[in-house]
Amino acid sequence: DWRVRYANSRLLDSAGFSREEIAGRSLWDVFPYLASTTAGPVLRKAMLERRPVHAEYYAQPRQEWFEVDAFPSNGGLTLFSRSTT
Repeated sequence: DWRVRYANSRLLDSAGFSREEIAGRSLWDVFPYLASTTAGPVLRKAMLERRPVHAEYYAQPRQEWFEVDAFPSNGGLTLFSRSTT
């Protein structure tokens, strides 16, 4: 159900959240714009097909380009994201 279980301090600092603010919340609620980027369908595909994926997307609120790699597992989906701007 796309619940955030862990976020490292770099993500928290750059996104302006505390762990308490995002832990247990849906990824799509924390980053609502993500669903309408090219990454949204790719992340859903990773979970559906249970295979690693890569996507590039533009985060309009931050006016930055990002790359994301996603790796599905029995416990959910691990995301590695980096700014490419």
